[in-house]
Amino acid sequence: MTRTALTDRPFASGQTRLDDVLRRFATPADRLVRKRGTLPDDPRSRLKALLREIDETVLPRRIELHVNGKRLAHLSVFNRRLASVEIAARSAPVPQGGIIASDFAERLAEIAATRGTLTCVTARQPDQQQPAEFTCSVGRLRAMLGFDAQLCEIDRLTEIMRPIAIARLSWTGEPAQRDFSGDKIWRPLLEDHARRFHSQAGGRKLDRLPRAGQAEGIAIPLSSEQLLMVACLADRGMAAILPHDAGLKAIVFWQTANSPEQESPE
Repeated sequence: MTRTALTDRPFASGQTRLDDVLRRFATPADRLVRKRGTLPDDPRSRLKALLREIDETVLPRRIELHVNGKRLAHLSVFNRRLASVEIAARSAPVPQGGIIASDFAERLAEIAATRGTLTCVTARQPDQQQPAEFTCSVGRLRAMLGFDAQLCEIDRLTEIMRPIAIARLSWTGEPAQRDFSGDKIWRPLLEDHARRFHSQAGGRKLDRLPRAGQAEGIAIPLSSEQLLMVACLADRGMAAILPHDAGLKAIVFWQTANSPEQESPE
């Protein structure tokens, strides 16, 4: 079994990325599958290292994670897609449908934030490949975890809000070029707020949602049961009617997923 330090090389650019591709071609498949290593101490670097490991090879693998020698969690990976994340001390139903990406991202973030020395053991497992809709790509996980925020912040927000939104409006360019879903009774309200917010983005005096990467946003309570949220980044945006409590929790998750605190160890 190969012993190596796990790093965040897939997030490097240019020649480093090419070197990694060439390394994979030159490495026997069994060595790519069977590895043992220590992850970095920094939570953000740990996340990058885990995403790198998921993306390492198409072969089906089981990734065991231990903290200070005790079993913490294990991941199942098929065809460079994450199929499951099980944390030893946490029992939860297997996520399905639209919440898979946000659930997997939340669990990976929890693993990365665990105090102590985090080690990883990777081994081949029988090929029991699941349908793509029950797994999550590395690209989607990167978006949900806030990497490349300038490009994906609104995509990540949309993925978080889609499962709980009562109605949702997203746009690229002008809000007139829009995609709507939900009860049509909400459409005029969403379009009105989207246009006003889009025209004021950057120079407006509306309250901001803090720690949301480069995106600008507002949350407006409509009642004790519902709220309206609008967010915009460059020429992309989203507006949604959300259940009040679930919406606030989703906004907090979106705000903190790329917060500065996650960039350095506690």
